[in-house]
Amino acid sequence: MGDPSLAMNRLACISGCSSKGPACVLLEIEGRRILLDAGVGPDAGAVPPLEFLEPIDALLLSHAHKDHAGAMRLLKHWGSFPVYATETTLRILGIPNGIPLPSRGSGEVLGMEVRTGRTGHASGSIWIRFPQKGGFLYMGDSSEESQVYAFDPPPPSELIAFDASYGLYDEKNSLDSSLWKQVLQTGSVVLPVPAEGRSLEFVLLLKERGYDTIYVDSRIYTTLRQTLDQDRDYLRPGVAERLESVLSSLEESRISHPEGIHIVTDGEASEGSAAWQWITQYERDTTPLFLFTGYLGKGTTAERIVTSGRGLWVRWNAHPTLEENLRLIQQVGARKVIPMFNPEPDIFLSPQVNLPEILLLDGEDIHW
Repeated sequence: MGDPSLAMNRLACISGCSSKGPACVLLEIEGRRILLDAGVGPDAGAVPPLEFLEPIDALLLSHAHKDHAGAMRLLKHWGSFPVYATETTLRILGIPNGIPLPSRGSGEVLGMEVRTGRTGHASGSIWIRFPQKGGFLYMGDSSEESQVYAFDPPPPSELIAFDASYGLYDEKNSLDSSLWKQVLQTGSVVLPVPAEGRSLEFVLLLKERGYDTIYVDSRIYTTLRQTLDQDRDYLRPGVAERLESVLSSLEESRISHPEGIHIVTDGEASEGSAAWQWITQYERDTTPLFLFTGYLGKGTTAERIVTSGRGLWVRWNAHPTLEENLRLIQQVGARKVIPMFNPEPDIFLSPQVNLPEILLLDGEDIHW
């Protein structure tokens, strides 16, 4: 048999290319089949077509959000296989026998060396780099802009699958905008967010701007406490101390007390979540204001509330802007790039982006 390290590697985008769909990428490398993420959503009912795949040798998860890890139950028909992720992600997902990867540094996947780094998206969230043939870099979800989570610049890589969720959008977060100020001064706001992610950023920034009446549900409080107790490595320098200083002044969110700013799970207001319970109670009233900040999945309660006019949508970046992505591509020296999680990837052919020579729009069968 020939040396497997000399064979062509293959990348097949099962889901998440040319769509804001669940993340799922198949990597065939040195004779091994590794699934990178297996998510569901964010549109209601969206699942990757895993039934057409041959068995895999391993599953590697970039982080615990359900659009990257929610389809694990669909993989059971393949029997047993190792699951790789950070200790934080394995703990959040309740995977006791997973194989931990470092938040940053060198690790192993099926005997192959990989590099990892923090993505600035959430606790436990990492990018992964395979070194073969100049390097393949899978970014998962990332945000260099986050004021809470740390971002580690990846090493040089010839092929990169990057988080293109926001397309050409290029504005920074700011709670000082007139719209944010107007919304936050209404006196009664419900802010549905993922517990692991931007919830910590809103808690910290709103408290530090003098909004004293901040309430959180039990899951977000637990996430905040666990971050400080176990996951400080994912925070920017000094953030842990700042979070500790506001922790004691947080109060528990109660549906019977709608005044103030209530930060609750989850961003889609899925059935049974705290956000869903708030909406069930108050949808027919004029207050509180429901404020959504993430992607509005088709067919979700969040989309329905905003479309009906009962809620508002104001973007809060938890993914990279165009400037961040262009800087990332330049810094790693990528020769080929794959935009992920965007329904119109050909927008990256526009003159302001200038990526036509290295852009791969068809992620179904890539060899390198």
